[in-house]
Amino acid sequence: MSLRMYMMIVAAMWAVLIGTVARAQDDGGAQDATAPAAEKSYGVGIDMTVASIYNFRGINVFKEDAQMDSHAAFFPSINWAILNTGLYVGYWGAYQLSGDNRRDVIRNALGHEQDLFVGYDKGFKDDLLTLSTAFTYYFYPFASEAVNGSKNPSLIEPLIGVSLATKIDFGLNLSFFAGLGDMDVYSHLYIKPWMGKSFSFGEAFGMDLGLSAGFKVWTDEATREAGNNVVDIAFNAGFPISMPDGFYVTPAISAAWTNLHTNADGTKALVGDEYMVYGSLSAGAEF
Repeated sequence: MSLRMYMMIVAAMWAVLIGTVARAQDDGGAQDATAPAAEKSYGVGIDMTVASIYNFRGINVFKEDAQMDSHAAFFPSINWAILNTGLYVGYWGAYQLSGDNRRDVIRNALGHEQDLFVGYDKGFKDDLLTLSTAFTYYFYPFASEAVNGSKNPSLIEPLIGVSLATKIDFGLNLSFFAGLGDMDVYSHLYIKPWMGKSFSFGEAFGMDLGLSAGFKVWTDEATREAGNNVVDIAFNAGFPISMPDGFYVTPAISAAWTNLHTNADGTKALVGDEYMVYGSLSAGAEF
């Protein structure tokens, strides 16, 4: 399947879903013209994000040489919170839009990433405490077996997490990133403690701050001995702007650091080679 055809199918799926939600809203409003308008939520969220860097656990995935290499990235996503069950399902993608290395990144099973996920959240004590579990399937349908060495490059990641909602939110996630087949060299246990704080400035404006750390335990001995990164730290500041009918726009700035051993050219990595700073802009809607 060509990339153009794949993108057309994804776009068509989004159009059908949006149209279905819109018709449901129209039909619901027509049932009783005399009743007061009630705000309905179908649990559907759509988001489109553009960013200057794709940061995955401290690594600039689309870089050519350095962590600060800036290549435009596009992240579309759609998710559905299933009624009030705590269950949700969704899709997330990562596409490199610029850079001379774009073709190589795709062929190496790093670009045009496709993620399908399902999860469940259970709150206790008025959501003071939340337990979470999720399962994500990562795959790269446009990768080249001749370059990547894997016929169907894909990975799975089960996750469990716990969070505490106080004046400052705290959480801990534990997941296992498992490569399938020849992708097993990427397998690792990932431990991620995090904290966050949200502020509201009136009804339309806000600020979301987040700080997290990540710790990898590589399962492949060769990967571990090759000196791949083990620790990463990330900071994010987002500024959501709420709009009518569930739409929003969120500009954000982020920074991250990880313990690189060597640069892409084989030279020893210094402290200045281990960080990245980048911006992003998200736009979406919740129905």
